[in-house]
Amino acid sequence: MIFKIPQVLSPEELEFFTTTLADAEFTDGKLTAGWYAQEVKRNQQLKSDTPVSQDLRERVRTRLEQNPLFQAAVRPRMIHSILFSRYDMGMAYDRHTDNALMGSAFWRSDVSFTLFLSDPSHYGGGELVIEGAD
Repeated sequence: MIFKIPQVLSPEELEFFTTTLADAEFTDGKLTAGWYAQEVKRNQQLKSDTPVSQDLRERVRTRLEQNPLFQAAVRPRMIHSILFSRYDMGMAYDRHTDNALMGSAFWRSDVSFTLFLSDPSHYGGGELVIEGAD
C-alpha cells in the first residue's frame, strides 16, 4: 500500500531541519547501501554518529509516533534506520529494492518511507518513482 501523509512536520520544524542540515556533515550514501544498491546509489547522507544526526532522527521518530494516520496504517513496533539524504546535480538513486534486513542488528524493514523536507516546486528533478509488480 502506498499513501501520502501531509504536513508531518510543521513549517517551523521544516525550517529548523533545513537550517540544521545546511551546516551538517554528510558522507557518501553508499555506506548505508546493500551490496546491489551500492552500484546504483549516488547521493550523500548525514553522518550518522553525530549529536545533530541523533537529534534530527529523534525529532522525526517523535512526529511519526504522534501522527495518527502513520500509527493506524503502519502500526510500527519500532522505527529504525532513519537516514537523511541529499542530492546535488547529477546525483541519483537508481532502480533498487530496499533491503529486507537493515541496520547492524538486522531489523526487518517491512515498511519504507520518504519524508520530503523540500517542496518539489523549489527544485528540478528528484522524482520518487515506485515500481510495483503491475
